[in-house]
Amino acid sequence: MDARNEKRTLGTRVVLGTVVIFILVCTVFAMGVSAKDVTAGMAYDDCAAKQTDNSNLVALPDNEPATGSGDTASSNLRDARKPRYYDTTKQLLTPQQENNLKEKLDEISERHRFDTVIVVVYRLESEEARIDAADFFERNGFGFGKYSDGAVLLLATKDRDFGFAAFGFGTYAFTPAGQGYLDKIFLPYLGGNQYYKAFMSYADAIDDFLTRAEADHPYNSYNIPLMTPAERSKYRMWAIAISLALALIIASRVTSKWKRQLVSVRKRPTPHADAYIGDFVVTAQKDVLLDQYTDRERRVINNSNDYHTDDHGSSGGSSSSHSSRGGGSSAGSFTTSSGSKGTGHSGKY
Repeated sequence: MDARNEKRTLGTRVVLGTVVIFILVCTVFAMGVSAKDVTAGMAYDDCAAKQTDNSNLVALPDNEPATGSGDTASSNLRDARKPRYYDTTKQLLTPQQENNLKEKLDEISERHRFDTVIVVVYRLESEEARIDAADFFERNGFGFGKYSDGAVLLLATKDRDFGFAAFGFGTYAFTPAGQGYLDKIFLPYLGGNQYYKAFMSYADAIDDFLTRAEADHPYNSYNIPLMTPAERSKYRMWAIAISLALALIIASRVTSKWKRQLVSVRKRPTPHADAYIGDFVVTAQKDVLLDQYTDRERRVINNSNDYHTDDHGSSGGSSSSHSSRGGGSSAGSFTTSSGSKGTGHSGKY
């Protein structure tokens, strides 16, 4: 009974030890991932006071009020212009997805007074996608206020080009470093032809960028998060898997140490060493064959893959045959075709 109780105790310790260690390691990994991201994402509170190099920011005059003569004069243009999502190919989204995206772009644009536009064309008209994006933005009367606040993303599906351009308040909200972070958010989805996810992620990112800029903390090299939202989700899953593996390894080592401390448990020399009948100890046993009866019958094997004898007495073998058949530009300020100033970049997806 002592050995059996010790086995039960060992099993209980193994289960409890594994559970406790797994919870502890999981907590440490989750806190580590979150702490790194929060530290990087909130670093601007300390770094903004120390930041002295603002060469990447485009100087802007004071932002005009949300309502005024500029907005009133351009309202008629907005009523007659193209929608904020305009696809000349009509191939990337379903009607329902297109409606959802238009509603999202309209809501973000009106709330921030900042036109957020996505346009899809078959091929580029110029050498740079950002120039085509800027031309589309200006020709169709997009932009809020005197400085045409807004941003546009253009895709050319023929050669998989993309261009981003921002104007007015966008030159402050989208720094060159910030544009690199913006690409990390939506470009992976474009590369996998997940256009709806890419466009919705882009719209969410624009909302986030504008919110930060309106609080005077635009994304820049010193406050960009270590990971995008999609990367955070992926690394959380990895953290859980790694935590489980480490927990099992640590639990195995701990329980192995506990097992070595169980001195009363020993391997028995024979399977019947613990069978006692009075003072007589059974140490071995054997079977004695007293009688045997064997009934034999010839078995005929018929296998088409084996050698056989044909009607003429010649031997041969089966055979088989097989056949087979072979079968951009860096982020920064630029001048549009009309002479306006903007910021943006071009690339491939």
